[in-house]
Amino acid sequence: MSMNEFLENRKSVRDFKSKNLSDSDLKKVESIIFDINNLAKKYDVNFKLYKDGSVVYNSLDGEGGYDGTMIKANHYIAMEADKNNELSMIFGAFYFENLITKLDALNVGSCWVTISNASEESKKSAFGDNSNVDFLLAMGYAPNEFGFGKKKFSSRIGVEEFVCDKSLSTPIDIDKLQNYGLDELFSYLRFAPSTKNEQPWR
Repeated sequence: MSMNEFLENRKSVRDFKSKNLSDSDLKKVESIIFDINNLAKKYDVNFKLYKDGSVVYNSLDGEGGYDGTMIKANHYIAMEADKNNELSMIFGAFYFENLITKLDALNVGSCWVTISNASEESKKSAFGDNSNVDFLLAMGYAPNEFGFGKKKFSSRIGVEEFVCDKSLSTPIDIDKLQNYGLDELFSYLRFAPSTKNEQPWR
């Protein structure tokens, strides 16, 4: 699979099947987290699996997620990182994305959830003493896609719609971008994550 295909097929899952992950899959997830924690600990980053998603969801509903709309999931993975350490936050995000890739290989869907605006009381209710958490990964089995109806994610715009030539009113000519050797770079940049794939960074 090419890098472009990998990025194009990657998506956040915000709705999950009601059933929990199987014991076998949960053990695989725990093994993945164990291996990643061994790599991430030197950056003061630690990931922890919360199997009972209802406790986390009920504690943070109304405060976490998108504008206080919490993503409901069967399970969550919390990222504990040193907020005062830039490397901790950078590598925390890197290893979170590594987790997502490995979960995808298990056919387990996931979605970043920001809980930085949640109160300390709510975080303690969700995580106990491990309240130094600003980011979660909601996790579970994704519902089947039957090829009709509206998808839960939106398409990203093309390169020619956000790369300009000399002025913001002049779209770039793709041949010119290829001559510069920048066509693949911008193609990959299209897949930078953003809420609802609205690409505000463009």
